[in-house]
Amino acid sequence: MCLIVAGLHDGGIGSYHLVLPYQWDWAAGLKSVPDSLVWGVYMVNFSWGLLALTMGGLIFLAAWQDPATRFVRRVVLAIGLFWAVHGVYLWLHPVPVPDSLLWLKYSLAGFPAVAVALHWLPLWLTREVDDESHPHVM
Repeated sequence: MCLIVAGLHDGGIGSYHLVLPYQWDWAAGLKSVPDSLVWGVYMVNFSWGLLALTMGGLIFLAAWQDPATRFVRRVVLAIGLFWAVHGVYLWLHPVPVPDSLLWLKYSLAGFPAVAVALHWLPLWLTREVDDESHPHVM
């Protein structure tokens, strides 16, 4: 169940990033910026959205596979690691927002922690334990 929610979470973030520039009217704030930088901002956002959408699809597919499969475990671990690194970056370099949107700053910092838990909890719950009670991640 965690991986289904994780897949929806990742895919939802990816989908939202595809409409984010229009919802927040980025074009108005980028009028005085050189065209090459405007293109770069939109391209990075589009790529980020596509990456998150793809990760969501992979996690959603992994949710329907045998969790003991080495490939499934590695994909889930890698995507969880992506979210962990993303979270560390957001915690070290918080999104600058006006005081009226401080709730958004903390929500954005919390998303990766939720994502890591949703991705890695199933790995921990389905880990194998050998005769000496040492957990194996993979």
